[in-house]
Amino acid sequence: MHCCVCRYIIHQCMFLSCVGKYTSMIYDGRTGTIKGAQLNQYLLEKSRVVHQAEGEQSFHVFYLMFSCLSDSEKSTLSLTTIQDFPYLQPENGLATSIATAVEAESLRDSLPHLGFTATEINDLWAVLAGILHLGRLGFEGDEQATVTTQDALAAVSSCLKIDSEMLQLALTRTINVIRGEETERFYKAHEAKTCTDATAKEMYKRLFAWIIRHCNKTLGTSVQASDREIGILDIFG
Repeated sequence: MHCCVCRYIIHQCMFLSCVGKYTSMIYDGRTGTIKGAQLNQYLLEKSRVVHQAEGEQSFHVFYLMFSCLSDSEKSTLSLTTIQDFPYLQPENGLATSIATAVEAESLRDSLPHLGFTATEINDLWAVLAGILHLGRLGFEGDEQATVTTQDALAAVSSCLKIDSEMLQLALTRTINVIRGEETERFYKAHEAKTCTDATAKEMYKRLFAWIIRHCNKTLGTSVQASDREIGILDIFG
């Protein structure tokens, strides 16, 4: 039962065209008794977090979030409508919600069933919202980039619980260490945008990996030296 719920949650956090799934069925090598399963991430197409081609969508969970959360919860995370977030705007088109009320309710019910605490669930939504707000950040400056959208910067800082000034520095400069000496170099506007997109993609990748680890912990399958496995790879294309 837990394995089915885990697979459902992983499915709702992606499109099948965005990532492959590798499931290991673990069985006792001596008796042939099935012991359990483990889920693995395989070829996550994290570029889809920040850009989708014409006719494509981002990861399913972003759309579900707008249906899962109450008005109060969305207000806390500064979530308005899907159309206000550039990361959800496909090329040459406007974003539309692909989530249904039934899917949203199922996802929300599944998370605590797998042992996610209320705090962990709130943190999950906060990180996803923070990723979307990163896409709202604008920059200017040919020599030294500065953030032009302070409301978006404040929203990211609030969702991720980090200092806004430190966040701005992290996205607009780099520090190189050469022979023990630190050299600070500020990004140009387009470089800051590239850094921001890379940050959003890495955040989603790590969040996705955390969900898989949590699911595997819930499945609780201990692997012994004598165990064997059957691997099932579900990959796009």
